[in-house]
Amino acid sequence: MPSPYGGCMQVPQAFSHLRRVARSHPHVADLSAGVVIFGLTLQLTMTDPAAQSSQVAAVAVLLAAVACGALVARRNYPVPVLVVSVLATEVYLAQVRSGGAMMLVLAPLVALYTVADLTGRRLGLLIGGLAV
Repeated sequence: MPSPYGGCMQVPQAFSHLRRVARSHPHVADLSAGVVIFGLTLQLTMTDPAAQSSQVAAVAVLLAAVACGALVARRNYPVPVLVVSVLATEVYLAQVRSGGAMMLVLAPLVALYTVADLTGRRLGLLIGGLAV
């Protein structure tokens, strides 16, 4: 079957290898996504000139780790992961007043996508509406 884009939108070999690895080891892919979101959040938050005291920073790191770490179980327990991720992110955003803190919102968004993908339409709409 010919490509609808005339062959100009082909995925490079390296990306197809990553896609194959992610499909064969889904929990490793989830862990990788959580680590990337965690790292970006801390990088953008803690390097801000308005970074808070070390006690607030320790709580913020713990909350970010909970929000991102929950993503590892998102395929098995999508709704509890969404709840934990949303709660940890909300408390994190209340603690940290930096513009980079908004990067952590990606964790509940990934969890919300998983709920919408793995649950039925009615339950997904209900939970999505409650989460937003």
